Amino acid sequence: MAEAARRIHSVNKVGGSSMSQLPEVLTMVRSLQAKGEDVHLVVSAFEGVTDTLVDAMDTLHNNPYNKGAIDEAFTETQRLHKGIIIEHFNKDYIERAWGIFNEEYGAAKRDLLVHQEQGSTKLTPEKGSFSIRDIVLGLGETLSKKLACLYLTQEGLESTVIDTSMDTETLNEGDVISNRKLHEDIQKGVVKAIRNARDGVIKIIGGHVANTPRGIAVDIGRSYSDTTAVHVALAVRELAGTVVARCWKDVPGVLTANPKILDKKKNKPVVHRGISISEGIEMASAGSGLMQIDALSLARQHGLDLELRNIKEPEEPGTLYTNTEIFTSHAFKAIVTNPHIDSITTAMPEMANRHGFVSAITAVMAKHGLSIDGIFGEGTNMCFAIPMPKDKADREADRDKIRAALPELKTIVVGGEMFAASRTAWTMGNLSSLSVVGNELSNSIGILSEITGVLSSYGINIHAISHTDVQRRITILIPHDKAQLAEQKLHSIFVDRDADVIKDYTERRRRITEVLVS
Repeated sequence: MAEAARRIHSVNKVGGSSMSQLPEVLTMVRSLQAKGEDVHLVVSAFEGVTDTLVDAMDTLHNNPYNKGAIDEAFTETQRLHKGIIIEHFNKDYIERAWGIFNEEYGAAKRDLLVHQEQGSTKLTPEKGSFSIRDIVLGLGETLSKKLACLYLTQEGLESTVIDTSMDTETLNEGDVISNRKLHEDIQKGVVKAIRNARDGVIKIIGGHVANTPRGIAVDIGRSYSDTTAVHVALAVRELAGTVVARCWKDVPGVLTANPKILDKKKNKPVVHRGISISEGIEMASAGSGLMQIDALSLARQHGLDLELRNIKEPEEPGTLYTNTEIFTSHAFKAIVTNPHIDSITTAMPEMANRHGFVSAITAVMAKHGLSIDGIFGEGTNMCFAIPMPKDKADREADRDKIRAALPELKTIVVGGEMFAASRTAWTMGNLSSLSVVGNELSNSIGILSEITGVLSSYGINIHAISHTDVQRRITILIPHDKAQLAEQKLHSIFVDRDADVIKDYTERRRRITEVLVS
């Protein structure tokens, strides 16, 4: 790789929905090679596959199983890969493709049987099943990279599969691994894996990195292939000096809102050609799903810019996530809704005139491994928004953590003194967080008033609001069943500048004001 330092070295992460359209991947790769790029592909599992793997483990969990039960549980996984193989491989390669599937699926099946023979049928994300769960989830990326390599061979391109594994040589048994140490050792493992890769050959790397302590889906989170792509990009930059890093998805870039939530007849989302990585992190933490938080944090830490590109239109520029701050003429850059929010509210009269309660409460949350996305306070009450995973099993695992934490939250120790909560409430599954994100918020005087005015005008109750002096993100907890209406109305007024909606909103707010001051 060092001999080819003058070439353009690119790392291209391909999402699951794009992987399922292998001809689009082929077109993109040929386009990049035509520009003289040395191409690295970081691939996700084919669309929907990871969900089927999670569902299969949920089915088998705590139930004694045999080969037949495993095959039945993984029926959907097999069906999805059968569709990919039949659609994209010709008669000369289809048997080889089936051979890859049977070999890798057979290995995962054997590992499941060994897991049971060792005395456990637990397959949820918890101690004792992290390793087997990681092996099963890794099956998706293993099949994806090997079948993609075979497909490119079929189409006349030379490619090779590279297996990545976390470097564990510096770890001792029982070591507590910090987030920094985790990423350092993943990085070392990736560098080792790609160091001797031959220039000019397409390098295909799976998003799944093996040997992370609790499994990469737990240690990094879903969409971990984004983070792997950043690790690969940093490794290529270390070895070759320069790199271009891209994520290819089926979206044109970062939009002002999710088109699937907007009103297709009235709302017209805008594509941003550039946003700061800091804004991207806020969007990701708010639940946008475009990019993984760890990926963006690593990119910012190492001064790496990232491109988000549309694989269906490979010549379009997409959006650049950059390490510089960017401002636009809009009131903000994006509206992001997260439908998977639980909340815990704790009430203690002593909060009003004593310090240390927030620290004590968040310490309990941290002890039980709960992530907090927002803290909303009003003197004697504290509300903590807890983002829930998309996967049902992961969501239930987090709710088990909440159940374990609740008794401790009813009596809080602050400064050596114990205080009893007058109320501790857990709201499960009926809230959404609605966030507006953008550096522009710092220059938009009155924007919070206008946003809450829109919500109240359309009968949307506000449970809590979070807005700091950084002024890059406003987050509001609202009823789940009102989230789509809220996003559509905010987009109509602040982005589309829809005259009819603005007129309707103005009249509604006038009537509300008249009632309040009468």
